[in-house]
Amino acid sequence: MPRPRDWPPTLRHHKGYARVQWGGRWYHLGRSGSAEANAAFSRLSNLWRIDPYHEPEDVAAIMRARTKTPDG
Repeated sequence: MPRPRDWPPTLRHHKGYARVQWGGRWYHLGRSGSAEANAAFSRLSNLWRIDPYHEPEDVAAIMRARTKTPDG
């Protein structure tokens, strides 16, 4: 029988960056304490609350979309 997952996942800090572990994978969310990291954590935890086995898209793609400027 598999080990039950802990809920909610814990937001951790490592070398100035926020990250969370879920399903055996680490997801890096950005600088610790930043609004972007908190928003990414909220988004991921809401996705996992709906579907615990949801595999989010590449976190690098999330970071690129978040840092994209309106002019290009």
